[in-house]
Amino acid sequence: MEENNKKKQKIYFAQTVILLTGVIGGLLCGHIENQSPERLLGNTIMILLLLAVSGLQFRYDAINHKLNYNNSEHVIRYLVFVEAGMLFAYVCCLLPTEGWPFLFLFVAISLFSNETTGIVTASSLLLIPVLVGGAGINAFALYFICGVFAVILFRNVEESNLGVLVLLSGLVMLVCLTSNVILTLDTVFHPELFIIPIVNIVINVLLIMIVLKYFFANIIYLYREHYLELNNPENSVMTELKTKDKNTYMRSIHTAYFCDRIGKCLQLDTDALKCAAYYHCMGEELAKKMVDKMMPPLPDRILSEYREFKKQGIRSREAAVLLYSDSVVSTYLLMSKNEGNNAVDINTLIEAVDKKIRESSILDNCEITTKELSVMKKIFREEKLYYDFLRG
Repeated sequence: MEENNKKKQKIYFAQTVILLTGVIGGLLCGHIENQSPERLLGNTIMILLLLAVSGLQFRYDAINHKLNYNNSEHVIRYLVFVEAGMLFAYVCCLLPTEGWPFLFLFVAISLFSNETTGIVTASSLLLIPVLVGGAGINAFALYFICGVFAVILFRNVEESNLGVLVLLSGLVMLVCLTSNVILTLDTVFHPELFIIPIVNIVINVLLIMIVLKYFFANIIYLYREHYLELNNPENSVMTELKTKDKNTYMRSIHTAYFCDRIGKCLQLDTDALKCAAYYHCMGEELAKKMVDKMMPPLPDRILSEYREFKKQGIRSREAAVLLYSDSVVSTYLLMSKNEGNNAVDINTLIEAVDKKIRESSILDNCEITTKELSVMKKIFREEKLYYDFLRG
């Protein structure tokens, strides 16, 4: 709760600065453009509303941990890019339409938030030069189309060929600029018309490459070495657990398997979820040794939430997946031990676990949806062969 309050205060302060910058920038650009007081007031109000809408979207996703990767824990990255993007937007009021660097902004803001928040925020910033500079709907359409296309391409950036993504984004931008700007000019066609669009594309590509380098260094690869060690079932701590209590060790291994399967289907951070699953039922003595392993923030938060679920309930989707996976595994192991050679009815077991968790009110404030719970239960039912292995 205290962590959320600090995050809210940080977001409120940063968004207040963004709103003030938006108002001041709108007034300055309006005066430069010699706009009437009425038009100036109208544009300022619209800019405030645009920034407020994107701010509400971001604040909701950040507080409810709906942002991609670890962006919910590092909201300042998004806020810095929005502030920089607003400065870009006001500079664009003074530039020709074909020279706006909005492809880069769509990609960057989406990477440091999520796809929905990125599109809403970048579109709001794009509307600033359209309103203040009077560029028209064609300018908005061309950058919105190529921006959204790039956001869709970069959704699974860590699993894709970056060269292909950047090339495709640049080509779509060139097509949009040609069809919406070059072909609509009331002048004789000549190659010099492509100079500004090509320079714009090159600048966007370079900026995207710089952002991607930062993104991979500080998000994708930041904890990769830690996870390679932590998620190795033969590391020193797991080996010690196996020696001291093999049943708990196997319970952790099986829980991690289900967390991995479910996490992939629900598009959660599977490395963090598996990590939490490996160490969720570890004794206090072994848990202290994890300090030396440098547990990343997300699995640490999942474990803290899981260990306190009886007092505080479950809020995050990751902790809910861990709770269900552990409950199904531990219940199956107990029932198979009691039943002996008799087969355990998997469907009955899953429904019983689900009913018990729901009736306990643990998930009353949880972010997981009914649809996601159904997907989870479906995965548990599909793993019939795995239960034989688990029992064996």
